[in-house]
Amino acid sequence: MGLSCACDYLDKADYDTWWEQGRPSVPPPGTRCCECNASLPDGETRATILRGEVHEPDEPCPGWPSDVDEDVDEDVEFEAWADRNGWDWDTERCERYTAEYRCERCADLADAIEGLGYCMIGPGDLIDSHTEYVNEHAAQRRHTVVWKQNPDGVWHPRPELAEDWIIAALTWRARRARFWLIWGWRHDLQFRVWHPLMRAAGYQYAYEYATKTYYWKRRERRQPPFGSEGTVRFGWRDRSRPRLRRPGRSPSHPSAQTGFLSWTASPGRCSMRLSNGI
Repeated sequence: MGLSCACDYLDKADYDTWWEQGRPSVPPPGTRCCECNASLPDGETRATILRGEVHEPDEPCPGWPSDVDEDVDEDVEFEAWADRNGWDWDTERCERYTAEYRCERCADLADAIEGLGYCMIGPGDLIDSHTEYVNEHAAQRRHTVVWKQNPDGVWHPRPELAEDWIIAALTWRARRARFWLIWGWRHDLQFRVWHPLMRAAGYQYAYEYATKTYYWKRRERRQPPFGSEGTVRFGWRDRSRPRLRRPGRSPSHPSAQTGFLSWTASPGRCSMRLSNGI
């Protein structure tokens, strides 16, 4: 969930799951901490958090007798059903609570963070909240803090080491390799191998709007920009001849030459002929 310091009054009627601070109590034997998974000693009082949730009872709800007989004010059968299924008269729904316990270290850590002005940390969110506060909001931070699980299954905070970066990089590459082996090879085979081969063979990928499908079709050969055949007259200046510096030179000037370019294009062949107009 992360840290939050701008929450208003909690109205549990707006949520299907919520938690409340309970009184310290003795957990059942064999209970573990809801944050670090450490085993809690038997017979000692620990911090308790109540997790509430809305549920649908298996037992059908009896009707109100007042709907049948207006003279009846009390419904003994409905009150007994409400007591058995956790009926809440304010929200008019069935609710149930489960207790979560924290060890002494996690309870003190949560109280310290909440004492700085942050909202209550729900069960199971202490590790993320502590990591976010130390790495992003702490005024003095010498190193990045990470939580790692020991072989005994208990989570402990410690400074981040170089091996953590290596493990994270290898994990990221392993996930990418797994994704490629499942789905990525199909994409690469289609767009990096098959499509370039088809385009090199003279095909193009087209879309048919009538059937809404893609298909390959032979690429149409492009015609010359001036048509299949024609003749163009052009002129140039012969730099080997002397150039007279006078305005308004005409094509008959000694430094000007005129020629014709003729071409004939057919599928797979194009012939051109250059002739001098003099």
